[in-house]
Order: sequence, then C-alpha cells, then structure tokens
Amino acid sequence: MILFTGDYLIIKTLFIVKDNMYAFKLVTEDSDLEYLKKMSSQYQYENSPSSPYEIQQTFENYVTNAQAFGVSGIQLSYPYRVFTIHVAEQNLQTMFNPRLIEVIDDTPIKMNEGCLSFPNLFLSISRPTRIKVQYQDVSKKLNTIELTDYYARGFLHELDHLNGIVFTSHAGKLALKMARKKLYKKMKKYKQS
Repeated sequence: MILFTGDYLIIKTLFIVKDNMYAFKLVTEDSDLEYLKKMSSQYQYENSPSSPYEIQQTFENYVTNAQAFGVSGIQLSYPYRVFTIHVAEQNLQTMFNPRLIEVIDDTPIKMNEGCLSFPNLFLSISRPTRIKVQYQDVSKKLNTIELTDYYARGFLHELDHLNGIVFTSHAGKLALKMARKKLYKKMKKYKQS
C-alpha cells in the first residue's frame, strides 16, 4: 500500500510478483545497495528465465500499482537490461536492451527526482531535455524514438540503473545530506502521528 501525505509518500508494504519462472522483488538501498550498483547484462530473448511478454506484463503492472514513472530490471532483482517507463501520458513501454543514441538538446534542466529503490528520497538532478534512444520491444523489433523533458529524464534515470548508477550519485554530498535530513524529519513526524 502506498500512502501520499503532503509532498512525499510512504511505502507501507512492498510486494513480490512471481511469473512462471522468476520472482521479482523490489531492491532498495536498505536491502542491497551494492546489488543496485551492478551493471545489468544484455537481455537474451532465447535464454531468459522469463519470456519478454511475462516481463512486460509484470513490469507494467508494477509501475501502475506503485504509481511510478518506471522501474528497471535490476530494481526488481532481475539483472538484465530491461525497464518499463512512461513514454507519453498513460502510455507505458517496456524496453529491452535500451540505449541512448544521441543527446539532441543538452540544455540541463534541474528537477526533483525520486526512486522506488530510495523510498521517499527526492533530489534535484540535472538532465538533458531531449534525447534519441533505441530499444527492442517484446517481439525483438528494434525501435528508435525521441523523448523530451519528463520522459527523457525518466529514460535516463532507468538507463542509469541498468549501468549500475544510482540517482544519489548525481547529487552533491551536501544536497544528499540535506535531503536525507529532511526525509528523516518527515518520517519521524509521520511515525508520531
């Protein structure tokens, strides 16, 4: 269950989703930060422990139920290059072996970002505003699309996960310390109520 209180959310319970072959479980900084920093392996359509269709359904359900922008394989204890993100409003796309082709507009825009693996922590992160990306879909078809603003940011956030980069590494030490202090105060206040 996810509770929204003010400008943050409290994740009360995390769920495990099982498909026919694989148990997907959310990995957080508290449960295994080192795992989140591992580079994900290429997704192999022929040798995967789960079919691309099962992954797509599981990841899309997870994003929808968590009311999230996206989720990567590594976050769900699935160490392969796959993630599901919103590519437009109400339009989810599961991307296998995604890659950044080009930064079209590298004007850095600073915005608050959060992450399912760092519950309730929000950091101001700079990212480019327009990118061109390539990925395979569930049928192994290669797609090339452009993403802008919020959608470009989300793609880059999830791609970082696949490359073993957690979003806290984009923030300065002082900014991270202040964000954690703010989170601690909010959690303490929440527990008292």
